[in-house]
Order: sequence, then structure tokens, then C-alpha cells
Amino acid sequence: MSNQQLRTPEQRLVTAKRDLGLPVVVAICGSTRFMAQMAEADRHETAAGRIVVKPGCNLKEPHPLWADPARAERLKDELDELHRAKLRLADEVLVVGDYIGDSTRSEIRYARTLGKPVRFTHPEVDPDPAPLPVASYAMSLTGSGGTVALPAVEPVPGLHVYELPVEHCEEGDGVANPWRLGHHSGKALAAFPSQDDALRAAREVADLTDWTRPAEDLRTDADLDLEEYVDRMETRTNGLFITPQKELAL
Repeated sequence: MSNQQLRTPEQRLVTAKRDLGLPVVVAICGSTRFMAQMAEADRHETAAGRIVVKPGCNLKEPHPLWADPARAERLKDELDELHRAKLRLADEVLVVGDYIGDSTRSEIRYARTLGKPVRFTHPEVDPDPAPLPVASYAMSLTGSGGTVALPAVEPVPGLHVYELPVEHCEEGDGVANPWRLGHHSGKALAAFPSQDDALRAAREVADLTDWTRPAEDLRTDADLDLEEYVDRMETRTNGLFITPQKELAL
């Protein structure tokens, strides 16, 4: 059986969107009580260069399209199925609001069964928080007197997210951006104001290459699209490219 036959429809969709050069597609989920917040999230995601799909009907508000109770009941089921289709289309999911109802909980779990990254405006309401793999990130820091093992998580195989100790952050942007995205070899790639920003950056570049490979292999890999890497980091994240002076790969 050929590799093409083994590819799932979802995998073919990911490839097609990449070949077409489409931006990241974000599906917004949440209770209809947060329609205004979802509209605001739509504006922010769109301004960041992402395609947004989200609920377009609030059946709790009067409208001629669902004024008939029987039609409203049918439409509810149709809209539920339509939103699942939006989740299949999306590259990632954004859950809006500080409350998770049964419908939104079901959508979150469905998205995760599809392998979609799910982020939250209020992470504390995540109904099924899954701990990220924990890794020890070994670095040599100026003034540390030797090797320092920093606690890190590994949101993408080969990429680690960790917080640089405040005493090793440079003044200015360094202090404001203490979180790092780093290659497993020990090389820091970018700095961020928060862990969530760094985690998102890891997921933004996850599909560009096999990050578990040695750093030297990546530097000489002609198939790694560095322009696409830079574009994603600059346009889709809040990160700063850094030339580490205090952080040295071991």
C-alpha cells in the first residue's frame, strides 16, 4: 500500500492548505453568552493574520430565521454539526469566556480527538487539562558557576519552553520577555512575555521540520524553509528573535 493511500483526509487537508499558502485557521468556541467576546477575539485573531471561523447564530436572541420553535430545534442540531465541521477545518481552537457549558465541553473534547491544539482566554476553565511532557533543559549561564538544569515542558517533540531566571535576564526586553522557546540541543530560539506565548510559538512552527534532530542537521537542511520559519515567528507570535549571549548550548 502506498504512502498516499495511507494518508487520512485530515492529513491531505493539512497538506492542501500548506500548498495553497493559507494562513492558520482558528475556530472560536464558547457559550453564546460570550458572543461579544467572541467577536472581539475574532478581531484580534484576524488582525494577527489568521482566518477565523466561529458561531454565527445565537438562538437565544429573537430572529425570524428561528422564530418557529420546530425550525429552531432543527437548526440547533444543524448548527452543532456545522460547528464540528468548522473544527475539522481549523488548525487550532480558541475557547472564549470564563465558563464552559456542556456544548463547549463537547467541542473541546472533539477538537482534541482530532489532534487540534486548544487554547483558552481563561485557561483555568479547561475541563481536561493535559499536562505537557516535562523535560530538563540544561544550559550554561554566565555567572552560574557551571551547568544549570532549568525545568521545562516539551509542547512539540524537540522544542522546549522554559523560564529564564530573572538574574540572567538582560535589562529592557530581556526582563519583559523571560520565557524562552529553545531547541533540545540547548539553543534558545526566541523570547516571550509569557509561557502561553512561547507554547503557541512552538505549535506555530511544529510542522516545519523534525525538531528532534540535532541542531547541526537543521542548520544544513535545505528542505527547512527558513523564510517561512521567520515569517511565522514574526507575524503569528509575540516573540523576539534573540542572539543569546548568556545562554550557551552545551
